[in-house]
Amino acid sequence: DKSKRKQAIIMRQEEELQAREGALGSALRDAQSMGGGLESLKQEVGSLRGENGELKGKLEDSKQQLQSNEQMIRWLNQQVTEAQPG
Repeated sequence: DKSKRKQAIIMRQEEELQAREGALGSALRDAQSMGGGLESLKQEVGSLRGENGELKGKLEDSKQQLQSNEQMIRWLNQQVTEAQPG
């Protein structure tokens, strides 16, 4: 009777150990998957930062072009005003 109880305890412990090993394996796969996802997100962030830098440069160029155009419009208006008789 004692050996049957010991055998039952050992079986339960082995089952518990297998269940825990399965859970550990699943957790490790999840962690690896998340690590790959993290790396992908890091690359995406780097790409977006580069794109953001390019867009900021284009915005600055556009602002300068706008300022230049405004100066030209003022100068042309001044020329038209001076050319009008009166």
